[in-house]
Amino acid sequence: MRRVARYIYLAVAWVAIAGILVNIYLAGMAVFVDRSYWDTHSEFGYSAVLIVPIFVLLALLAWIPRRLTAWLAALLLYYIFHGILPSLQENLGWIAALHPVS
Repeated sequence: MRRVARYIYLAVAWVAIAGILVNIYLAGMAVFVDRSYWDTHSEFGYSAVLIVPIFVLLALLAWIPRRLTAWLAALLLYYIFHGILPSLQENLGWIAALHPVS
């Protein structure tokens, strides 16, 4: 079971990297081509956050070292923070401006 979980963990890691690159590309398309890509970028980003809890679960099943599992839990908190930033645009625009940087 542990060995299978490690292979799945590795596959999910590559899917996550590909997802991050696709989302960056969608943001670039929204800036340089057509603003309608913002909706796609936003929805893709919100759905991509679902992969992080899967990462944590697979890390526990695969007996990935605890330190790395803790970093994955921190990554989940980061994704939540990163997803909240754009919603702060009206009241706390100076904080929402951190979204492209983070």
